[in-house]
Amino acid sequence: MGKSTLMVGRIDLRNRATERMARRNGFGPLTEGPDEFNPDMRQWYVMADPPD
Repeated sequence: MGKSTLMVGRIDLRNRATERMARRNGFGPLTEGPDEFNPDMRQWYVMADPPD
């Protein structure tokens, strides 16, 4: 069995439609506030497991 992979992306805080899509696909906010490097964005993440 392989190792899981952490996938991280950024979504603009004003883009609610993309946030909803990310949640539907298993992503969650990495932090509650904005991204430290770009205050207009928030980091989102999901753990991707390898296929069996």
